[in-house]
Parts: sequence; structure tokens; C-alpha cells
Amino acid sequence: MHWPLTGVTPGATGSPNLPATTVERRAASWAPSVARCDALSLVGASEPRRDALWGDLPAANFPDVGDNFLGFRLVAELGRGAFGRVYLARQDDLAERLVALKVSAEGHAESQNLAQLQHTHIVPVYSVHRAGAVQAVCMPYFGSATLADVVEGLQQRKALPASGKGLVSTIQGRAGQTRASLDRASAPARAPSTLMGASAPPVPPPAPALGPPPTLRMLEGLTYVEAVLWIGERLADGLAHAHERGIVHRDLKPANVLLTDDGQPMLLDFNLAADLKVDVARARVGGTLPYMAPEHLASFANKPASFPAGALPDARSDVYALGIILHELLTGQRPFPQPTGSPHQLIAEMIRDRLAGAPRVGLANRGVTPAVESIVRHCLEPDPARRYQSARQLAEDLERQRTHRPLAHAREGSLRERAAKWLRRNRRGAVLGAGALAVSLIFCLAGGLTSRNHRLARLEATANLAAFHEERAEAGLLLGARPEDDDQRREGLQLAHRALARYGVLEGPTWRERPAVSRLPPAERGRLDQAVGELLLLAAGAGGPDQTELTERAAACFPPDEAPRSLYAQQAALAELRGDRAEAKALRDAAWSVPVRTATDHYLQGRDLAAKGRFVQASASLREALRLDSKHFAAWYLLGNCCLDGSPTPGAGETEAIRCYTACLALRPNFYGSYFNRGLARLRLGEHPDADSDFAAVLKLRPGLADAHLYRGLARKGRGQPKEALAELDRAIRLGCRSSRAFFERALLRRNLGDRAGGDRAEKEAFALLPRDAESYVYRGVVLAGADPKAALADFRAAVRLSPHSLVALYNEALILERLREYQEAILVLDKVTERHPNLAAPWATRALLHARLGQRAAARRDASQACKLAGRSGEVLYRAACAHALTSGDHPADREEALRLLALALRRGFGHDRLRSDPNLASLRKGPRFEKLVEAAHALEAPTLPTT
Repeated sequence: MHWPLTGVTPGATGSPNLPATTVERRAASWAPSVARCDALSLVGASEPRRDALWGDLPAANFPDVGDNFLGFRLVAELGRGAFGRVYLARQDDLAERLVALKVSAEGHAESQNLAQLQHTHIVPVYSVHRAGAVQAVCMPYFGSATLADVVEGLQQRKALPASGKGLVSTIQGRAGQTRASLDRASAPARAPSTLMGASAPPVPPPAPALGPPPTLRMLEGLTYVEAVLWIGERLADGLAHAHERGIVHRDLKPANVLLTDDGQPMLLDFNLAADLKVDVARARVGGTLPYMAPEHLASFANKPASFPAGALPDARSDVYALGIILHELLTGQRPFPQPTGSPHQLIAEMIRDRLAGAPRVGLANRGVTPAVESIVRHCLEPDPARRYQSARQLAEDLERQRTHRPLAHAREGSLRERAAKWLRRNRRGAVLGAGALAVSLIFCLAGGLTSRNHRLARLEATANLAAFHEERAEAGLLLGARPEDDDQRREGLQLAHRALARYGVLEGPTWRERPAVSRLPPAERGRLDQAVGELLLLAAGAGGPDQTELTERAAACFPPDEAPRSLYAQQAALAELRGDRAEAKALRDAAWSVPVRTATDHYLQGRDLAAKGRFVQASASLREALRLDSKHFAAWYLLGNCCLDGSPTPGAGETEAIRCYTACLALRPNFYGSYFNRGLARLRLGEHPDADSDFAAVLKLRPGLADAHLYRGLARKGRGQPKEALAELDRAIRLGCRSSRAFFERALLRRNLGDRAGGDRAEKEAFALLPRDAESYVYRGVVLAGADPKAALADFRAAVRLSPHSLVALYNEALILERLREYQEAILVLDKVTERHPNLAAPWATRALLHARLGQRAAARRDASQACKLAGRSGEVLYRAACAHALTSGDHPADREEALRLLALALRRGFGHDRLRSDPNLASLRKGPRFEKLVEAAHALEAPTLPTT
């Protein structure tokens, strides 16, 4: 008998040379064929009106504070501008998290632009919502202070601040106002989600921080000029990131620079940004006049020829705007007066002022040195060709000035300042070359300077360490993704390398000697060593050409007697790849001799086991990690993945996975992967409305994620919404989804909606698409299985090459080999399946049947016995075990009795009624009266029950 691949059913006729098959889900079947591929995750703007730039707020029915608007409860108004308002809001459908909601009267390309930008100093966009002509952009809430608040405070002071405390007080003042708004909010927030169910106690709010964050403490210790340069360097770095991706901001001004509650500057409001890769002409429109470069003003007035250089605005125009901001922060006033008159007169006068050159910064601020003066003036060069040619150059000069090095791109004419910088970098040489009196004087001066610099350096090192730990935690989470989640693992590797680059770990063994490490307290340095080692191990475990180097560097982070088991396991895996089996065995023995003590040790062990496809053993390690630390987010997430991929019982694994991902969301509500994988689990269970909601949440956190649209389409198909499902699949493909499933499902939906020609075209397109991942090969293999099993086998084998531990690929390979009567080869494949998934019943039952066909009675009985122990309520598994005993019963009458017993159990559990008369595996049972009685009983079980009166 040929057991059918789960999900393959006849479909509409396609192209004459293509198999006419479609794929449907059999909810009652456990088999991990493509019907369960839904569990495999990879976890146009309008221009602003010209006249609106000169007028008041565009006419629109903006919501009021206290309103519920597009799923957001508006708590306070954070600001307003020419085109809209920004609110502090709570997002009802995502645990009432605090967000910043920008509501504007016109749509812009802000979300599309920001989707290309992932940078520490650029505010990301969660999602975009529309209601009629009004657009709402949802962003994370990091704080409410902007540089505009700082400028306003400077204008109210009689003198400029002497230190960065002036900036810190502004940030803390705005944070206090926001807290007061939250306290006054009429509707209190609901309790956050519980970890494992409604009966669990609410998650307590985080404990208040002790003292200001490290960045604020560092800013308080800087002079005011140093603090401005520190902010400017980070803004220039963010601009450089955008410019290097072809995005110019075009509206840089103090109001568009957020100062987060922990002191970090972030660029926001990219609603006027232009993607120069797409349309250079768009860069001509929009902006805020006082912060425009001369070429931008000329282009804005549609008179680029009036500017002598005839230049169009580009990235250097953003550099000019940042120069104006730096001038304004350093002096308390803009460099150019604001003229009055008609628009054309006003712009002409502003261009003339800029061409005449900016006033000197040092005249208004004696703390500004000649080098700082040179940086600002170089930003404000009227001719773009003489200006900083990139924001990267500006960031480099600002960093050089802060670290007392010569400027690289602007002139530095002061010999005195250059000598002072040299002295700070070379104090020892200067001291040794001076006389006794000079030595005393220099020691006094340098001692005070050194003490202050050391204090600031320690604060900056502490802030850098906090950022490293945040990136390390996120990278570790992404690197623990499921084997099929290539996108998440790539993102995790990038984040891991970025975190390691903070200390130059990959540049050489001397990274511990760098100031960023040596300035940390000794205890923190020890913990940093261990954290770096663990991150290197996680990155090495993700594979790649550098895994040997990463493992070697990880080994150097642990003392020989404190190396974790996961290090030896990783070294053993590399030895296996080299073909050195003796060394691999010695390293595995060493690994087993190391005790596993901490939650992190158990988590790393679980991760190694999961990477090898040993999900049952991995789950045991992860549960122990959670026993030791119930808030270990990465352990919850990886346990959910193991339940999703390796549960022996249909439905139970998905249910447990949902609990794990729900716990993840309670601990970290903004991680999209938890919603994504929970949606996949719900798809498996047929909970299509809930799955739809989860993928909607993913798209709010990661707008434009193609795979989220694909699976949301499958959820809507399951909800009986074929038109909406087709729209989601079309959107996924437009966004770059190359999954074969998206294309085949689109073909099926078009046919079901009556578009037969469109379905045929879509099917041809699906077959022409070269699969790029294991899931796509599996899906195409199932589609091909009915008409061309050899082609299907090639696809399943390609999937196994890409994902060696993929249960769905391996099991379908075995089923196709069975169909092709390659029984011995199928058994070899099933050997791998049962080794990696020993608690799955069906592979044991299928192998028992194959052994029986080959006359291998002992092996068949052994496998059938194991299958029955694991079968649970599965009638299909019992039926296969019955068939195995029926095949061996010719020479062994006892097997006949066992076959009839198992067959009766399978029939009672609803499986096999339609196969009793035709299944060739049961031929030896049909000769006796007991079989006929079994058939009669089966028919009686199938007969409808008449209602009694």
C-alpha cells in the first residue's frame, strides 16, 4: 500500500506539462508534510502642498487628548507642527504600551523611508494607520524632550550653561511633565499580560531606577560645549547612515531631534525625506526655511539658477542644517536673521545672508575653541563643494575634537589648540621634557584634568557597556531562532557583530586593553569577558565561514577550569567537520564532564541540542533554565520553538508553544518574533482568527515584512475570506517574498475565485520560480508528488541539504521513497527521523511497515511496539502497526491476532473504515470470520445514530 503524502489532493487542470495538484490541510493528520509548512517561519506618498508650507495647520479633524483613535488611547499632546500633531498614546491591542503617535492631514513616505534605516540614533516606525485623509504613524515612545526645548531654554537664560547639566535638566523636566500627564489620564492602564494564564498574578511594574541613567550622568560631567559636540557627533552618525542608503532628511531642525529620557539624541520626522535612489526631483520640495541651505532655498523657490553654483539640495544640505543647529545650540541663537516680506522677497534675502557667510560662534560663546569654530563654519560653507562632503566626515571631525585629535576635514589654524591637544595625548613626554617648576605646574593642571577626564571616561564606558548588554540580549534571542528562520538568524548575526565591534573583539586579542574595557570596574570587566564569550559561542553556533574563529575567540574568554559545556560541544562539532573523530570524541567527553549550573548554562546546552534537531532533550534543558530563572526570555522563546518543531503529540506541542510565546510577550511585548511564531502555532491548530491577529501585530511592529503578509493570507484563507487572502499573498510577493507556497497558494485562490486563466498563469509562475529555502522545496515537492514523484524526491532532498534537521523534509523524503518502492533507502531516512525525534509515533509505524514488506519481522515488531507506546489517540499510527503485523502473519499466526487487535483499536478511533476491503497490506486477514465481524462492526460505527422519540 502507498501511504499518501498528507495534503496532496487532485486539483484543477493546469498547464499540459505540469502536474494538476493543489495542497490542502488535513487537520486530523499529524504528519509533518507541507500541510504543516505553515509552522515554518522565516520568523506611495503624496507631496505636501506648496501653499500649505506658508499657512497654518491644514484643515483636518484631529482627535483630542482622551479620545480612542485607530486603536490608540491618546494620553497627552507632545507637540504640533505645520502638518499635524504628535500624541503620547497607549496602544490598546498591544498590552497598552506607550507609543508616540504622529497624526497628519496628508500621507507621506515616512514609513517607507524609515523601513530602510535601522540605527541607534534614528527613531524607527512601528506601523502606519489611515482614517480617511488622516494618517497616523506609530513610533516607540522614548521620551518627549527635543532640541527645540533646549533652544527655548537657552533663549530664556541670561547666560549659556557651563556644563551638560543644562541639557539634562531639560530632559528630566519634560519627562516629569509626561509622567504628570500619565497620572492625570482618566483611564488607568490594564494590568500587563500574565506569564502562563489568567490565573497567574500580574507582572509587577519595573522597580524605579536608582539615580539617572549612565548617559545622563556622563552628560552632566561634560562642559556644555563638549555636550553639544557629543550630541552633534551622534546626529551626524545617524545622518550618515541615512545618506549612505540614499535617504536625505530635508527637514532637519531642533524640533526633529528627540532627546530620549536616558539622554540619547535621535533623528525623527522623516516625512519630507527623499529617497535619491528613486527620485532626485523630490528633494527639491519641502523643509523649514530658517534651517535650509542656500541651494535648498533656491530650489524650493523653483529658482535653482539664482544660486551661483546651480546645485540641487542633497546630503550636504542636511549637513548645512546640522551646522545651523550646532550654531544655535552653542550660541543660543540662529546664525541668520529671519527676514519678513513676501515669500519670494524673503527667500531671496535669506539666500543673500547665507552667501555672505555665518557669524563667528566664538563671539557669543567663549568656550568655543578655534577648532570647534572651524567645524561649524565648515558645515555652513555657502558652496556645497567647499562644505563637508558627507555627514560621515562631520561625524569623524566631531569625534576627533572630542578625543583631542587633529581635525581631518576642516582647517585647524590655532597652533595653541593643536599643542594643547598634543599635550593631552602625550602628557608623559611633555612632563619628562620640562623643568622642575614646569613639572609641578603641569602635574597640578594635568592632575585635575586627568581626574575629570577619567571620571567622564568611566561614565561613557558604563553607558557603552549597557548598550552592549542590550544588543547582546537581542542578538542572543535572534540567534536562537528556529532552523528555518534564516532572516532572524541573519539579523541576529549582524547585531552580534555590532555588539562585539563596540570593543573590537574581532579585531585582535588585545581588545581587553582598549579604554572602553580598561575603564570599567574590575568586576564589570570579568562579567564582560563571560558575556562576550557567550555571545561569540551563540554567533559561532549559527554557522558561517567564521565559526572557527568565533569559537577560538570564545575559548579565550573563559578560564580553563570555567569553560562552559557549550564551548566543548561547539569545538567537538568543528572537529567533526574537519573529520577528526578522535578529537571530537575527546571534546564531547570533556563536555559531559563539565557540570551545568546556571540558567545560562542550561540555555546554551538547550540551544546546542535544538540546533541538532534534538528538541526533546533541548526542551528538558530549557525547562531547567526556566526553573532557575523564570524570566529568562530567550529560554521561553527557544522552548516555544522546540515545542513547535518537535512535539510528539499533534496539537499538544502547538498549545504549549502558544503558552511559551505568550510568556515571551509578557516579558517583552515589542519583539515581533513572539507574535510571528505564536501565529504559526495557531495556524497549525486551525485557530485562524487568532493567527490573523498575531500576524497583524507583527506587521505593526515590522511593517512590510513579506512573510507576515504570506501567513496572514493563509489565516484569512482559513477564515473563509479568499479575496482578502489573495490580497495578502499579492502584497507578500510585491514585498519580495520568494516562497513557493505564496505562489502556489495564489494560483489556487485565483482558481477558487473563478479566475481560471489567472490561476494557470500563477501556477506557471510558481513552477518557474527557483526555490531558495527548504520550505519552498518541500512545498513544491508536495505539489509535484502526484504526477512526478521523482521530481518531488529531488525537491525533498534539496530541502534536506539546506536544512538537515528539517522533520518535514526528511519525513516526506521517506514517504516518496516508499511510494517509489525504495524501501531500504526509505528506512535509512527514517533512521535519522527516529534518532532526532524519538518521541514521534508515526515514523516508527512507517518504518515498521517497511521492515515488514522486506520480511524483517523482528525489526518490524520492535518498531510497531514503539509506535503503539507513543500513539496516544492516533488511529492512523495504530492502523499502520496493524498493517505491519498483517504482513508478517503468514508464517506467524500470533501476529494475525495482534494485527486484528490493533486494527479494531484504529477503527474505534475513527481511522481506516474506507480501506478495509481494498488495502493490500490486510490481504492475509480477510480469510477468516473475525475479519468479517470487524468489517460489520466498522460499518456499524460509521452508521448515523437515529434520534429517539
